[in-house]
Amino acid sequence: MERNVKRENALLICFGLIFLASCQRVENGFVVRDPEGVVASAELRVCGKHQPLSESQGVFSTHLGITCEGSGDIRVRLKNGSETTCPVGYVTPGLKQSLEYKIQDGVCR
Repeated sequence: MERNVKRENALLICFGLIFLASCQRVENGFVVRDPEGVVASAELRVCGKHQPLSESQGVFSTHLGITCEGSGDIRVRLKNGSETTCPVGYVTPGLKQSLEYKIQDGVCR
């Protein structure tokens, strides 16, 4: 009987670890390249969250754990005052994605 209890406890621990591993937050990468130096700022808008992208040497980027199923965009403000958007296609929790865009002639590509 004691042996069955130990086996059951071991199984519960294994299932618990598997459950915890499946709940890990997966970070998704979002990058906007600015080779022409025309971007003033960029902001990710997905899952009801708005998160600014950090800029370093003409590359705007951020990472975000996706908490919803849906879509969104990156709003890019240009130095001349105009805006463009980069569409973020369908996202889903647990799926790691890296999306990269380039601003060329004032348009997201």
